[in-house]
Amino acid sequence: MSYAPMPKIRRQAPKWNELKPLLGFRKITLDPIERRLAKAVTIDDLRLMAKRRTPRSVFDYTDGAADQEASLRRSRELYESVEFRANVLRNISRVDLSATMLGSASTRPFGFAPTGFTRMMHYQGEYAVGHEANLAGIPYALSTMGTTSLEDVAAITPDIARWFQLYVWNDRAASQALVDRAIASGYTALLVTVDTAVAGQRRRDVRNGLTIPPQLTPKTFADMALHPSWWANLLTTPPLEFASLRQSGGTVATMINNMFDPTVTLTMSNSCATCGPESLSSRGSNQLRTGSAPSIWVLMHCGFPITAGVNSIADVPRWRCCHRCARQWEVTSSS
Repeated sequence: MSYAPMPKIRRQAPKWNELKPLLGFRKITLDPIERRLAKAVTIDDLRLMAKRRTPRSVFDYTDGAADQEASLRRSRELYESVEFRANVLRNISRVDLSATMLGSASTRPFGFAPTGFTRMMHYQGEYAVGHEANLAGIPYALSTMGTTSLEDVAAITPDIARWFQLYVWNDRAASQALVDRAIASGYTALLVTVDTAVAGQRRRDVRNGLTIPPQLTPKTFADMALHPSWWANLLTTPPLEFASLRQSGGTVATMINNMFDPTVTLTMSNSCATCGPESLSSRGSNQLRTGSAPSIWVLMHCGFPITAGVNSIADVPRWRCCHRCARQWEVTSSS
């Protein structure tokens, strides 16, 4: 076999119309929020942004859990271990992700779960979350510990299902008044949370001295220098307080132990079905067996009340079995 030399590639001067598409210049984004979000590829990216831009006590409240935070770690590990079995060789040119949740239509098989202290995390709070839920066409649940009123959230979510999450208080008349307001504002489901009879030992909050609202101390003023925009938003917007509570000062644990009813039983939880909106969901239950709730919302509460509880996603198969064997329950899960 004869040797053939490697053919040479002909060189040429670059042309502008060929070079222009390769230039990496982008249009400058003036909006700082859009500029930051454009860099976020994952939820972890958003978490790191929040850690840089919020005071430590606020970030730790959102990021932490009870005691050694073992439940939170296990929850993350379990969600990371979830495997999806793909059905290949299917026509997926049109995908319909719509679902019915608690009797209401949703464009996706999920909604926004209730969160407390929302405006402490970001000054727009429930207004921002409700606005995005309405645009996306997915349900939004407002917490008893929310920082925006039932009526105001209803006003910004006219096109979607609204749910109200209820912590039962020692003052039962006040609890019923909240349910009545929810019904009057068009909330279609009542989520009765049953896993927080007492406050969990959240060590980060204790060490940080977290109070609602945050107290102005020498440590606070030092923190202002590190997070000026967060403090500017807090001090130039309506006072940070719970929209549904008459008394909101003090630590999180103190408020929970003073206001939440530790005597709530299955009988009392079932009675909510007769006084609530169209749908009732018992949220956080690992022991509910019978009763009036047509839905079970299995959650770990992100390890908020306890550090050694059964993880929600691990518990779903058991509840699905109960659903098939016992009665027609809708089973929902969150971390």
